[in-house]
Amino acid sequence: MRASNENIERAIDCARELLFLADKGDMQREDEECGVLFGIIRDTGYQIRRLAQKERERHRQRGTWDDDTGMNEARAIRNRTAGVRTDTPQIG
Repeated sequence: MRASNENIERAIDCARELLFLADKGDMQREDEECGVLFGIIRDTGYQIRRLAQKERERHRQRGTWDDDTGMNEARAIRNRTAGVRTDTPQIG
């Protein structure tokens, strides 16, 4: 996979993590200020996801997006070695 495409995929993964954190933090918060923090984290996660998905689509339209074959396996290996959570909800 091209480095630029890998970075877009990682941005989508980061957005997923932010959304997971926002949901978990919102459920476990003890005061309103935490609600503001996790609301900002949620908004940021959605913005990053939207922009990264748009960029991924631009790459696909230009023909610079690599074939998805084997990408899920490569992502799973990368996530395990990077310590990324794999039990996050599948969003987007």
